[in-house]
Amino acid sequence: MRAPPTPAAEPVPSSGNSGYILALLVLVASVMVVGWYWHDARQREMESAQADFVAATEQTTTLLYQRLGYYELVTRGGVALFGTVARPTRRQWQNYVDGLNIAQRFPSMTGLGYAAFVSRYQMQRLQEDQRAAGRGLLTIWPHGARERYGPILYLEPHTAENLNAIGYDMYSEPVRHAAMEAAMLDATPYMTGRVQLVQDLEPGTAAFLMYVPVYSGGAPPAKPMQRRAALNGWVYAPVRVRRFVN
Repeated sequence: MRAPPTPAAEPVPSSGNSGYILALLVLVASVMVVGWYWHDARQREMESAQADFVAATEQTTTLLYQRLGYYELVTRGGVALFGTVARPTRRQWQNYVDGLNIAQRFPSMTGLGYAAFVSRYQMQRLQEDQRAAGRGLLTIWPHGARERYGPILYLEPHTAENLNAIGYDMYSEPVRHAAMEAAMLDATPYMTGRVQLVQDLEPGTAAFLMYVPVYSGGAPPAKPMQRRAALNGWVYAPVRVRRFVN
């Protein structure tokens, strides 16, 4: 009787295969660790960059608000000049603006001006006053009959571009009108939305204007409707946005 065959022994993994698997596991683990560290470092870098951006933005915003505060002080100074006399002469207004040295101190401002607030019945008196002051006929534009006007009477410094703006009825333009009306009724400075100055002939040149109301007697009346009746006009500052932000 023949003996059953002896079963074959199971193969024993070679040490070479074991080393390969171990190396592969170590490589995968290393890649995972490096990826985790990279992701963590990238996240920290992004958070740091975001914090720097927020800090820089807040600093810029603070500087812009400070500059707006300077513009408000300048325009309020013009209102104070109207408090000393009913309506300063052009020479008095020019002397005040020249003393501010706008071109060097506030280069984004194209000047400092005054716009009168008159009804169509008061327009003739305004024209007579202009002729009596030796300035000839004041041309109001855009043309057309309106109940109220807000024409530019003074705008210094006396450059060619500012001279071309004299007589422009800002009260006839909707964006300017809204800010002028709000400043009058609230007795506080108001800024317009984005506008294009009449001095700027290139389309798309962004600007804004700040208006401060001027009332008869200096102080604003208590009630908004009384303020409308007592309003003489506005001291205003036209500002070009790009220069202002730069």
